[in-house]
Amino acid sequence: MTASGCGDAGTGLAAGELGEREPMTIDYRARVLKGATLLDEKRPGWEREIDVDKLDVGVGACCVTAQLSGEDDWYLGMEELDLTHGNGGSYVAHGFDAENPDASMYEGVECDAAIDAQQSVYATLNALWREMITERLQAGGTGERA
Repeated sequence: MTASGCGDAGTGLAAGELGEREPMTIDYRARVLKGATLLDEKRPGWEREIDVDKLDVGVGACCVTAQLSGEDDWYLGMEELDLTHGNGGSYVAHGFDAENPDASMYEGVECDAAIDAQQSVYATLNALWREMITERLQAGGTGERA
């Protein structure tokens, strides 16, 4: 859930120095929607179980799946949904986590810049999950958007 290290730290590019590489565009809203759809299928009404003030995708005891696990355990929550972990795993693809700083998408980027990018993704995911949950609760917690 948190930064776990970087591949070849100190030999890559600094933040903002991506050279000729095109920045990768990831649709995080689509990832969160995919995660919410899975939760709707496996655990209808899940949005009523999430404390949006506590919600933090980057903290293993405070993320969506941890809160739903009943034990503040992201891994247990992930397993209950039959998801896989890791940079290419379904847990990330469903918007429950961000790629680690050592993911291939950060290849050639300085470790600190990759960690900063990951933290930015966590902030984006947190905002998207909070927005979706709040909209659903305002609509009566039926899984429909307000």
